[in-house]
Amino acid sequence: MIICDVGSTVCRVDRDGKCHVVEAYVARLQEIVGSSSFESLHDDLRSIETLRLQEQEKQGRFKLSYYTDAARLQETVEKVLARIKGQPFGMISSVDPFNGDGLIDLLPANVSKAFALRWWCEHLDRDPMDIIFAGDSGNDLAVLTAGYRAIVVGNADRSVVEEATISHRKSGWSGRLHVASASATSGVLEGCRFFGLIATDE
Repeated sequence: MIICDVGSTVCRVDRDGKCHVVEAYVARLQEIVGSSSFESLHDDLRSIETLRLQEQEKQGRFKLSYYTDAARLQETVEKVLARIKGQPFGMISSVDPFNGDGLIDLLPANVSKAFALRWWCEHLDRDPMDIIFAGDSGNDLAVLTAGYRAIVVGNADRSVVEEATISHRKSGWSGRLHVASASATSGVLEGCRFFGLIATDE
């Protein structure tokens, strides 16, 4: 299974290596949105001048994504929240750890990577403690703070490291979080070694 688009898409890979959208998850998200549409939502948000629509390939059936100035992220978040109040939509904001762009993703209400991962575990009757999740930005926080074994890579925003660390400490989870010193995929490998998923170097 592949969870992508900030948790708004779940795909399965068949034996031929082809990727297919899981229709049961599509149906679940459609239940949440109901008769509301992301097209109408975009029209409602056009007047917020600090929002810039992301490229078409970064949009999805259940994801409407924008760029914003990172320095004005909180200001923009507050404006968007005021517009979506009472609608079946939620928002995840983050800062791109590679280029510093402010990012705003509109999704069905309460949907996130954690929502998708929980759905996947229930759908396939998998033990959540079989999961090891790696992340680096604000849109990963929902999973990093959900109790799974988690890796925060070295290039992650410091606020992500702090929030994940505090959440695990407050929840009393021991040994479930590894803050890597290495960046990106090297940090993922470091975390996998920490959790014993792959052998450590001699």
